[in-house]
Amino acid sequence: MGKITVFALSDCPHCKRAKAALLAREIPYTEISLSTHPEKRTDMLSLADQLTVPQIFFNDAHIGGADAVLALLAKWDDEAKFSTPLERYQSEIEAKDDPTDPRLQVPTTPPKEDRPAPPRNESEDSIDIMGKKKSILQVTQHLMETLPKADLKYRGTIYKNSFLASDGVNAIMKAYPPPCGFTVKEDAIKFGQTLQQRGILHHVTGDHTFQDNSKLFFRLQPFHTPRILNSFRVWTDRVDSDDPLALSIRLKKAFGKVESNATDNDGNMDYVAAASDPKYFEFEEAVCELQGIKMEPMDRNTTLAFGINVYNLMVKYAFIKVGIPITSVERSSFFGKVSFDIGGDVMSF
Repeated sequence: MGKITVFALSDCPHCKRAKAALLAREIPYTEISLSTHPEKRTDMLSLADQLTVPQIFFNDAHIGGADAVLALLAKWDDEAKFSTPLERYQSEIEAKDDPTDPRLQVPTTPPKEDRPAPPRNESEDSIDIMGKKKSILQVTQHLMETLPKADLKYRGTIYKNSFLASDGVNAIMKAYPPPCGFTVKEDAIKFGQTLQQRGILHHVTGDHTFQDNSKLFFRLQPFHTPRILNSFRVWTDRVDSDDPLALSIRLKKAFGKVESNATDNDGNMDYVAAASDPKYFEFEEAVCELQGIKMEPMDRNTTLAFGINVYNLMVKYAFIKVGIPITSVERSSFFGKVSFDIGGDVMSF
């Protein structure tokens, strides 16, 4: 019995688009996942002479990627040779013999398990709030929602996304009220100073300690260096320095989940929705681990693979965080000023 074979990745938006087009017409397909069986990419390459996914086959015939399959299905719809596309599939594909090429067979070996990330350092990944521990991510997200944020001016300089220290003290008390939070300003000030010591909060020029003062400007870390993409937090946690390539792959998959969640069945990505996805914030924190990765010890092949993975990831990340450049002026600014931090080295596109 013939079949349609789809080589795909689990969080690939184009794969999602192609599979949705088949399912919309009730046409069945067999998927070969390159996420669980990456060794099948060699088979796909030898069959299709293409590295991108999806790659789709009608029996032994290579149709192409998502655009090619959607065009063919649209042609089927227009031609209306059968009552439904499913009937045409049954007549022209399913009625044929099963493909004999072993490269088109679903693997029977167990799926590949990704190398797990090293365990997080709890002391570096949490902060104490009146005897209760909260993760750095939880505290940062909560403060992003509760601390004031404005473009404040001093002596001709505008400090974007900042707040007055005194307003910050009041906001912290409202963000963490009794009985589990702060009852007096002194405790809120001490908490702000702890945030500053942990790199979550900054004086805009780095000159003053957090205090109840109506003239000093402060800013949260996610807004402190906006041109550096992976600066959501100052990374002080453990670093997977033994296998940086595995880290880049984990980050790629984490971002892929954000992409997949924000992509509709037509392959259109909602960047606004992506920016509000809880998994996006998890990615924003996780990608900061690159701040601790040193590239000097890597061999040439690892450096090349790691660099390509990170560069491609950062471009897509920037589309969500900064926006997609349209005009030539925007493209110049985008590639010249947007940057990312690897091992303390700030690199632009």
